[in-house]
Amino acid sequence: MHIDIVDTGRGFDPAAVEQANLAELATRKQSGGLGMRLIRSVMDEVQYQIVPGQKNELRMVKRLKKKDPPPSA
Repeated sequence: MHIDIVDTGRGFDPAAVEQANLAELATRKQSGGLGMRLIRSVMDEVQYQIVPGQKNELRMVKRLKKKDPPPSA
């Protein structure tokens, strides 16, 4: 499964976002800073592309495992 999100808002460099310790973020009670961490922990691939003045594109890929059918009775 892949999910593409495209917008024209102000872009940012996700590699430049500080990956603060979760306990530290909770102590500071700071809003924000967990979105990319959550996405990276759940998805198998994450790509972020910025075309200044035009678009920002976030592509997320999750490989789904096929479940075996239940045994027949």
